[in-house]
Amino acid sequence: MPVSYRSLFKCILTCCLLLHCVTISLTATTRSLAVTAKERSDMRQLAFAFAEQTATRPQSYDPEHFQQMEDFLAFIAAAGAMDTDLVLDSLEVDSDQRPKPPLVFARITPNHTIQVDPTIFEYPIGISVAIYPNLDRPASLTPLFWTRGLQQFRSFDKPYLGHVAFLDGHIETFGGEPDAHDPALLQLFPNDNGSPTEAVRTLESIPRNSTARNAQPLPTHLPELIKQRQEDWQRRRMIRGWILFTLPALIGGFLAGYVKKGPLSEKLSRATSVALTIGILTLIVISI
Repeated sequence: MPVSYRSLFKCILTCCLLLHCVTISLTATTRSLAVTAKERSDMRQLAFAFAEQTATRPQSYDPEHFQQMEDFLAFIAAAGAMDTDLVLDSLEVDSDQRPKPPLVFARITPNHTIQVDPTIFEYPIGISVAIYPNLDRPASLTPLFWTRGLQQFRSFDKPYLGHVAFLDGHIETFGGEPDAHDPALLQLFPNDNGSPTEAVRTLESIPRNSTARNAQPLPTHLPELIKQRQEDWQRRRMIRGWILFTLPALIGGFLAGYVKKGPLSEKLSRATSVALTIGILTLIVISI
């Protein structure tokens, strides 16, 4: 029994919708992983900038010089790490209603000194920095900086996620729940006050006008921000898929089903089938 174009259209449309939904789901997970990978990459760049400064200027690390976050930012900016994305969490910035921050947080003055842009401190800096008496310690075991507020994990009342950059430049990710902490995290921050062993101080910067959420430790709402970014991306991708491909195919199929059987009906049905096939392939490509 020959298959009608209307049945063929329904079959192809169903396959298109299924593939579209599956592709959106899979690529949304990939995008959430990409967000985490970017945060780790930003931290690694900061750690390398710090290592470069201490390697080329061994006497430049003076714990008395690092009294506030501005001092640390100026130190890494001297190594060329001036991009704002490196010190602000992009998810936190995107969720804020304030204007976007400047692209760079520091500049080189005509006198060849580093000047930190004060407007950067209108936003919560995304890291906490440990200051030690000296750097003569195991580099692979010494936390240099981490996701802002992660050292307070013992007081968290909900799931959390954060990253730690070590003195040798490698990054580790830690997640947990209340009363179910990673043993390795307990070893990194053994003190009740959350400071790493032998650290003389921990630098943080949160503006006074921050929202209640931004004033909290970043690891406690980082999972929520990642989920929100994933949902927003899924919503935009679904709308884009419907507008660009599915809706025109529906219109073509509707016309093909109700136009009197003949050359025009066959042409509409064939064009619809081709459009849907191209749409399926295109949806897969743009979702990767």
